[in-house]
Amino acid sequence: MNARARVVVGDPAAETRATQVLALALSGAAEHSSPRVGEAARNVPIPPLLLAASKCLTLASLEAPHPPLEVLALATRNTFELYLRLKHILMSDANCQGWRDEAAGDHIQIYEGILGIDGPESAKATIAAEIDEIRRDAAARGLKPTTDFLLPGRLARAVGLENEHHAFYKFYSKFVHPSSFWVNRPTAASTPAFRAILMFNLQLYGHLLLDEVEVVFGIPPTLLLQDAQRTLDSH
Repeated sequence: MNARARVVVGDPAAETRATQVLALALSGAAEHSSPRVGEAARNVPIPPLLLAASKCLTLASLEAPHPPLEVLALATRNTFELYLRLKHILMSDANCQGWRDEAAGDHIQIYEGILGIDGPESAKATIAAEIDEIRRDAAARGLKPTTDFLLPGRLARAVGLENEHHAFYKFYSKFVHPSSFWVNRPTAASTPAFRAILMFNLQLYGHLLLDEVEVVFGIPPTLLLQDAQRTLDSH
């Protein structure tokens, strides 16, 4: 069964269960894939990426069965980005290394931003020392901190999903950010059609992530989903 055929839309209660099962399946995929990350360098970031996707799907349970559209949009956009990232990582070890390098760069960039704020010199000295420690830790792990981040548009082009990015990314952003549309036209923003699109895409990207796991590790999505359903039923 392909990813689209596994999507559940139309019944809010059924949608909630579907997203909860999918979140558990992604978490299970991370657990099953963790022992096998040593098989290839590009496998190393896959388990944490799958756990991040699981958290995104879990967001859709907030105020279920009718999660706020802005929360649903955030969950959908982030799951889409994680799907793009996974496909890009799997293209080459260099792409995988670049993604891992970004983590250290992100960490340093956060602290450097804080250093730009007025504050006690003692606090700044502590933060500067923390940055040095991050650099040492990165070097020990074979990482090179970078701020040349690969943004979603570039990612989408690299993996052949530029059209999908163009079609939906601005749509997601209108809800994720306090856009004039979201603030000034709440009735138009809350149309059921928009909710249906977000719910469909959220599940679609989650299932596509599971499909990639099958390609890499040979773990069938049906097995992961069945395990997730049993776990959910037991609670």
